[in-house]
Amino acid sequence: ERLGGGRVSAADVAAQGGMDLLETRRQLLLLARLVGADMQVSSEGELVFVFSRGIRNQLRAASWKAKARDTWTQVKPGVYWLLRASFGVALVSSVAIATVGIAALSASGNRD
Repeated sequence: ERLGGGRVSAADVAAQGGMDLLETRRQLLLLARLVGADMQVSSEGELVFVFSRGIRNQLRAASWKAKARDTWTQVKPGVYWLLRASFGVALVSSVAIATVGIAALSASGNRD
């Protein structure tokens, strides 16, 4: 069960995620070591992981990949908009240049 206040057991996480209990426990131990979470033993004798409220920020600080992914997620819409806009500008420019070129060639052909 979820105990509140950032406290979870491996069984709770495994049940919610539909994952193997041993693998979940191993991953929670790794996560707890990475972010410096506390571990307690419940009254039922189950190992409970206590994570602080700012776990996402702690993970970002611990992982440059997460920082890069979060940064990309934030700038991606702007980058895609710039790519689409520049493609549109290039397309309109090329059509304009081709039109001017064709007009120039037909004008020079009419003079002969």
